[in-house]
Amino acid sequence: LEGEQSDLHEEITKHKKRHQLTIRQSEAKASALREAEVERRRLLSELKWLQESRDKAICERHMLREDSVRLASRRQEDVQS
Repeated sequence: LEGEQSDLHEEITKHKKRHQLTIRQSEAKASALREAEVERRRLLSELKWLQESRDKAICERHMLREDSVRLASRRQEDVQS
């Protein structure tokens, strides 16, 4: 009987240690997942900013081209007059 109790006590101790290890691993995975989610949100925000910046640059470049075309046509009109 004492041997069985000792075996059961050892078994309980092993299960408790395994359970604690599983909990620590789960907490570490949850923490890593939260960090990855924060990084994902940061990257999405940066991507949005970059896309907006690119779109703005494209518009500005287009406007500058239109201005230079207008100036060139005015110069031609001035030369012809």
